[in-house]
Amino acid sequence: MRMSVNFTIDLIILLLFLAGFEPALTGGVVHEWLNLVFAAGMLAHLVMHWDWIQTSMRRKPWTISRLSKVNLLLNILSFLVFVMMILSGVMISRYVLGSGTAVPRQSAWRELHETFGNLLLVLIALHFALHWQWFVPACKRCLLVPVRMLIGGPQAGERRAL
Repeated sequence: MRMSVNFTIDLIILLLFLAGFEPALTGGVVHEWLNLVFAAGMLAHLVMHWDWIQTSMRRKPWTISRLSKVNLLLNILSFLVFVMMILSGVMISRYVLGSGTAVPRQSAWRELHETFGNLLLVLIALHFALHWQWFVPACKRCLLVPVRMLIGGPQAGERRAL
């Protein structure tokens, strides 16, 4: 898959998650819809990387580098937390899938949803940090170069005339 497509989808997923993370900032309706789109984006991310997932799961543990083991463990844990966050979100949904009535503040489902959401935020930050060496060049290539071309600035390796 092309880097620009992968980067664009990953950036959209990240922005959706951050925008929809706190319902007090967006309101309940927007929070629920943004996170439903985030869930669809995460599924697209899994499909895009399915070959890597299959290859990683088939390899013998002693043939995998330490970094790849950490990445695989982080991805499995993130997926499980993501599923639990979505499931608990569906259980407390008021607008998208729910009845429109408020779930009590002390609901076990609400507490689970908040816990899994916070945990997913940490796991996404770790995932992002683990892939930082891919992300920085992707930002330069997919964001900075097109912006420079758009505004007519110098390209990589070019000098400005004085």
